[in-house]
Amino acid sequence: MSSFGGGGKPIVKKNGTVIGQQPAVNLIEGANVTITVADDAANGEVDVTIAAAGGGGSAGIELFEEGVSLGIVTTLNVVGATATAAAVGAAGTLTIGAPALASAAPENVTKAAAAVGVGTTAARVDHKHDITTAAASTLSVGGSNAEGSASSLARSDHTHALPAFGSTGGTFAQGNDSRLSDARTPTAHASTHLSNGSDPIAAATTSVGGLLSAADKTKLDGIATTATNGVTVKDEGSTTGSNQTTFDFVGSGVSVASVGAVTTVTISGGGGGGSGDVVGPSSATDNAVARFDATTGKLIQNSTVTIDDSGNIATSGTVDGRDVSTDGTKLDGIASGATNGITTQDEGAGGGSNQVTLDFVGAGVSASSAGTKTTVTIPGLADGDKGDITVASGGTAWSIDNNAVTTAKIADANVTLPKIANIGTDRLLGRDTAASGAVEELTVGGGVEFTTTGGIQRSALTGDVTASAGSGATTIATAAVTLAKMANLAQDQVIGRVTASTGVPETFIVTSTARAMLDDTSNSAIRTTIGALGGVTGSTDNALLRADGTGGATTQASGIIVSDTDEISGQTANVVSASSGFTTDDTYNGKTVLASHATGFTITLHAAAKKGFNITVIQEGAGQITFAAASGATLFCYGGHTKTAGQYAMVAVIVKSNAGSAAQLNLGGATGA
Repeated sequence: MSSFGGGGKPIVKKNGTVIGQQPAVNLIEGANVTITVADDAANGEVDVTIAAAGGGGSAGIELFEEGVSLGIVTTLNVVGATATAAAVGAAGTLTIGAPALASAAPENVTKAAAAVGVGTTAARVDHKHDITTAAASTLSVGGSNAEGSASSLARSDHTHALPAFGSTGGTFAQGNDSRLSDARTPTAHASTHLSNGSDPIAAATTSVGGLLSAADKTKLDGIATTATNGVTVKDEGSTTGSNQTTFDFVGSGVSVASVGAVTTVTISGGGGGGSGDVVGPSSATDNAVARFDATTGKLIQNSTVTIDDSGNIATSGTVDGRDVSTDGTKLDGIASGATNGITTQDEGAGGGSNQVTLDFVGAGVSASSAGTKTTVTIPGLADGDKGDITVASGGTAWSIDNNAVTTAKIADANVTLPKIANIGTDRLLGRDTAASGAVEELTVGGGVEFTTTGGIQRSALTGDVTASAGSGATTIATAAVTLAKMANLAQDQVIGRVTASTGVPETFIVTSTARAMLDDTSNSAIRTTIGALGGVTGSTDNALLRADGTGGATTQASGIIVSDTDEISGQTANVVSASSGFTTDDTYNGKTVLASHATGFTITLHAAAKKGFNITVIQEGAGQITFAAASGATLFCYGGHTKTAGQYAMVAVIVKSNAGSAAQLNLGGATGA
C-alpha cells in the first residue's frame, strides 16, 4: 500500500502493481486466516493483525478493494511515507497514518474560465479567488441594456434599461395615461360574472345584495304574476282586509295548531240546543246546508239544500229564481259547442256567422212564424226557355237545351264516368269511322280480349306455340318444329355439337368421305369407302384380328383371345437364345432370352424403350450376364446388383417411364454383384 495520492485516497498495490485508489481498504478473512483490527485513535492509526493457521488450503491472505476481492497474497508490500508494517512471529501489523498534504497558490477566477486545481494538491485554508468588476453603464428609459464585459461580474449598483412610454406592445403606460382613467368603459364581460364565469358575482342573501340564484329563480317562477304578500279576508262576501299575513282566531271552542308549513284551525260548536255563540236546532237533515235563523247571527236552522259527500248539490226549490231541473233539461238539449245563432252562406261562400236574424227578400218570397217554427216560401221559376235550360211543369222540370253544353262551359276533369252514357259489355270508347265525329263503341279482336277485371290482355295461344291468356311465356309444342321451319343449312353442314360441354346445338361441315358413308347402303360399301380391312366369317369370339396377306385389305383371325375382362390368352411364348453380347431394341419387348456363355457377356438396354417394355433373361451357361443402360437411360437395381446371380438365375427388366430417349429401367429377380 502506498502513500495517499490526490484526493486523500490510499493507493493499494498487489505485488507492486497498483490495484486501485479508494478512500477505504476492506480486509476480509480468507481460509485459515484471522484478521484483528483495532482503532488506535491516540496514535492516529488503525492496527491490523493478520494471523494464518495451518490447513489444507493455500497459504496467504485475501486482499479486497472496497469489497471486491483482489485475490490471496502471501506478501503484502506496504508503501507510503506514513504507512508502516511490522511482523512478530506469524502476526503482522499494518499502520496507515494521515498523509501530508501539498498546496499551491490559488489562481484568479474570471467569467471566461475558472481556476482548476492540481490532482495532487489540496486547497489551502487561506485560499482566495480574485474577482474583477466593471462600472455599469448609465441607463435611461428607452435605452439599451448594459451587458458588462466577458471577464467581469456585475456590480451591486448595476442597472437595466426600461422600455419607453407608449400605447403599443413592449412600452410602459405613464400615470397620466387616459387608459388608466376611472371613466374608461370596460369591454363586454357580463358572462364572466355569471355563476360559471371566471369572475362570478355571489348570489344575493337576505343581508347582502347579489345575483339571483337558480334556486331563487325557480321559486320566483312558481309565484303567480298578481300574487300578493298575504290573503284577502271576507265576511260572508264582504272584504274585511287585504294582504293579511297574520290571523288571530278567537272565540269559544276555537283552537290553532301548526305543523311545518301547515296550520290547522279547529272551530267546535255546541250540540243541539246547547249554549255558545251559535245555536242550532235539536235535529237536522243529513248533508243539509245550515242557514242563519233571524238576524242575530247566533241561531242556525235546517234547510232543504243538501251537499252529498261527492260535492253534488240538490234542492227542491229554485236557484236565483230558476228551476234547476227544468233549465237543466234545456241545457242538455243544446249540443256541445253550440253558438247563439246560425251560419249563412251564398252558394257555399260568403254569408255570416252566429246570425240571429234572417231577412228573406226577393220577388214572391214570404216568411211566416208559428211558435218556434218559421216557414220561408220561395216561389219556383216560371215555365219557359231560360237560355241554356228550359223550365216546365210549373218549375219542377228542367232540361238542358240541345248543344247548350259547350266545352268552355265544362271545367276540365269534371265529367265523371257515371255521367257518360252507358255502353255495352266488352266495349271501348273511340272512333273507327273515317274522319272526326262522335265517340263510338268499339269491340276488340285480333288476339286481344277483356280480362273481366277491368283490363285488356292478349288471348291465349294454341297450336304449335301455346301461351296462357295475358302471359308473356310461350311454349313450342312437342314435334312442332319441322325441318322447313329450321334455319337453312349449307351443303355438307350437319346439326350437332362439337364443343366439349353440354349446350345448344351447333353446325359443322362433314368431309366428303363422311358424306359418302352416309350415301352407302351396306357395310361392305362403307368398308370400301373408308378402305377398311375385310373381315372373316366364322372367326372365334374375342379373337384378335391379324392381316391376311400383304395387300392390307383383308384380315384373318388369330389364336390370341382377349376376354370381356381384358384377359389375354392363346399367345405363344417368344423365346430366343443368345451366346454373345447385344443391344436391345423394340423387337425384344416381351421376349425371353436364354443366355449361354462360359465366361458371360453384357446386354445393353436401349434408351428409346417405351414405357412397359419388358425382357426376361435366363443364365443358361456358367458365365454371369451383365446388364448396362445405354446413353440417356438409367438402370435401377437393388444393392447395386447388375448381374445374374449364377447359372439358371432368371432376371427381368421393365421400363417404368420414358420421356423421349431417357428410359427409366428397373432390374429385378435373381441378381448378384
